[in-house]
Amino acid sequence: MNPTHPDIFHATSTIDDGNMSCTYGGEDEVVANRKKFLTKWGLGLEDCVMMDLNHGVSVSVIEESDKGKAMDSCGIDGIQSDSFITSTPGVYLFLLTADCLPLTLYDPGKKVLALVHLSRMTTGGKLVQKTIEVMRNKWEVDAGDILVWGDPSISKSSYKLDFFTEGVDVWGDFVVKMPDGKVSVDVIGFNRKQLLDMGVKENNIDISDIDTFKSSTYFSHYRSSRTGEREGRFVTVAGIKT
Repeated sequence: MNPTHPDIFHATSTIDDGNMSCTYGGEDEVVANRKKFLTKWGLGLEDCVMMDLNHGVSVSVIEESDKGKAMDSCGIDGIQSDSFITSTPGVYLFLLTADCLPLTLYDPGKKVLALVHLSRMTTGGKLVQKTIEVMRNKWEVDAGDILVWGDPSISKSSYKLDFFTEGVDVWGDFVVKMPDGKVSVDVIGFNRKQLLDMGVKENNIDISDIDTFKSSTYFSHYRSSRTGEREGRFVTVAGIKT
């Protein structure tokens, strides 16, 4: 578990913990992997809520009654959203990634926690800013009080595409054409700017420098599609302690 804040639980799985996504494994295997990982931290499937990702910009407020959704099977019973917010202790948010940026936001004064899935699509849609707006409107959170942690994700030096057509004007200098004709996409940098633009303090932002493409510790969709290695997803779990 990464050092974060005494109020919150925060943990990230690795390849050694197994694939956590039913898209890339059978139900029995995936559910067993989830159970084993959570048990290490004294949690169960019934404590968590998993995001049903759609690369959109919806933000969902998660309550006690949502616990257990999409956790114990491969059935579609999750909440379709790319950003979860909760103020309920003991509700653990469960996000699968394999290159996208998992970002945890927490206001220790208002005790409001968010977990956000930041792909290039949701980043271009400014989902992290929309999340902060919901935190502000519902709980009167001040962006200057928010603490931010980012888990391993793909870096701009690794994330190179043949073309990029998804809102170049929005991305500005965070999308760069390279000498080899590839386009370098800086998901981390653009989200950091969005946080700062909302009023989050620079010293309150701590984003991992581990590159999922280069690290053999984490699953990487970008790496798998180029090497043929088995694909999978790792998980970020975050919640307010009881």
